[in-house]
Amino acid sequence: MPLLTLLVTVRDATCAVVLGAALVLAAPAAAAAAVGAGTATREPPRLDDLRWLGTHNSYHLRPERPLLPNEPTDYAHAPLDVQLSDQGVRSLELDAWNAPELPVFHQLVVDTASTCPNLETCFRTIDAWSDKHPKHEPLVILVEAKPVPVSTNATVQTVINNATTDLGITNWNAAAFDRLDALVRKSFGRSLITPDDVRGKRRTLREAVVHNGWPTVTKGRGKVLAVLIGEQAELDLYRAEAPLLEGKGMFASSEPTDPSAAVILRDVPDAASRIDELVRQHFIVRTRADAEEGEARTNDHTRADAALASGAQIVATDYPAPDPAVGPYVVALPSPSREPGALNK
Repeated sequence: MPLLTLLVTVRDATCAVVLGAALVLAAPAAAAAAVGAGTATREPPRLDDLRWLGTHNSYHLRPERPLLPNEPTDYAHAPLDVQLSDQGVRSLELDAWNAPELPVFHQLVVDTASTCPNLETCFRTIDAWSDKHPKHEPLVILVEAKPVPVSTNATVQTVINNATTDLGITNWNAAAFDRLDALVRKSFGRSLITPDDVRGKRRTLREAVVHNGWPTVTKGRGKVLAVLIGEQAELDLYRAEAPLLEGKGMFASSEPTDPSAAVILRDVPDAASRIDELVRQHFIVRTRADAEEGEARTNDHTRADAALASGAQIVATDYPAPDPAVGPYVVALPSPSREPGALNK
């Protein structure tokens, strides 16, 4: 199989591209209408009253190989602390693989470049920035648990097998998630907002959230929320022995009716996602302003405008700053809500 064809096939077999935020004081009129009276009218305001600008695959660098025309991997982020300091980002997304050092990268073989090679290094960078800015707005860190890909193409599967063997990568299991949880707690300590903190005395996490169970913005300053995202199999495994996320260090992306529901992913900001309804119920919703570079290369803001108008608290992009190699496309929270720390009115 020619190398170029192999790269394309491995890329397609190993995943697509995902996305991840800065808090805002006022959103556009369309967003205000979508959010409705249930969000920013409470005093004191709570975390679900905020809006974050986030980055997707926040660690990502361009692959160090010849790239295909318009390849989705052709984008790069600044280091995590630069995103936090200079780009107004307050939500980060990290892809983690189950291997001894919990490496962070996007895809096996074809897309492995990263500004921080493993979760501990990524967390250390975030925590160091947090320590220097103790009154910062709450940070939301999404951790995607990456499964080992499977291909029906025997040649590609051999490449996958060799790569996972070389890196010591296996599929996630209960012990691996315990190790991940321990690292989250060790890295952020008292700065971590856990599901138990939010649930309090309520019967379920969902019940707490819909009854204004999120901490106030004031109490959330200097704090971090970690959220597990990924395929349903990994999410179910994480919740297997703790369906309410009791004792867990991370929230887990859930559906609105799940007892663990608190943070919900609705990556396509369309009417079918019903983001406005979810926000009115006080769930924190993440949506994406762009995907796989289609919007960026044509400077098309249609999806970004829809994401910003949806009322979702977390709006994720690969372009919190323009990329000279791609074009002028950039996603920012609308004025006057560009500064972190504002309410999602």
